[in-house]
Amino acid sequence: MEDEEKVYTFDVFEELLFAISIMSAKDEVDFRRDVGYKKKNPYINRKQATVVVNELMAHFGYSDREAKQAANEVLRFDKMLLSDDEDDNLFFWDDDYAFFFERGFIEGINRLKSYAGEQAGYGYDYTCDIFRDIGLKPPLLLLGTKEANRIANEVSAKRAMEMMNKLGSKLLGTDGQDLYLPDDLGDEDLPFS
Repeated sequence: MEDEEKVYTFDVFEELLFAISIMSAKDEVDFRRDVGYKKKNPYINRKQATVVVNELMAHFGYSDREAKQAANEVLRFDKMLLSDDEDDNLFFWDDDYAFFFERGFIEGINRLKSYAGEQAGYGYDYTCDIFRDIGLKPPLLLLGTKEANRIANEVSAKRAMEMMNKLGSKLLGTDGQDLYLPDDLGDEDLPFS
């Protein structure tokens, strides 16, 4: 990560660990504020923040407000979590880690290599890389073989398609028209269009 020539992106498990660390720091800051400690935020280095703000404004054309916000995200550990606008975050692409690991590590690994994980852009090879990236051999007892995972995901894909087809036939009338959508409602009116 110290290499300035190469960009490093956290994998989804590293994002989880980073998010847990940040949430712990945020809890500490909140606790200090609530109990009235004189120095409420142990993560603020005001001199360093001033240098970063000045650098962003002088060399990169940031406004004062933008520079202070960026400095907060870079220098204050408790401010590094994913914000409402995912495009503005410096450390997280998204919050997929929260979905995949909501039920713990083992369930998270199983979800990542599953059909759902494949559909989200992860899958078996990505999951194996989580272990390889930290110098471990991917655990066969946890991951199974690539071929067994491929077969399991094909079965899951087939079941998903069957369920979608059943749902589709229930939603469509015999003439192929939607039973539940008004005639004047088009695709462009739907929230996911």
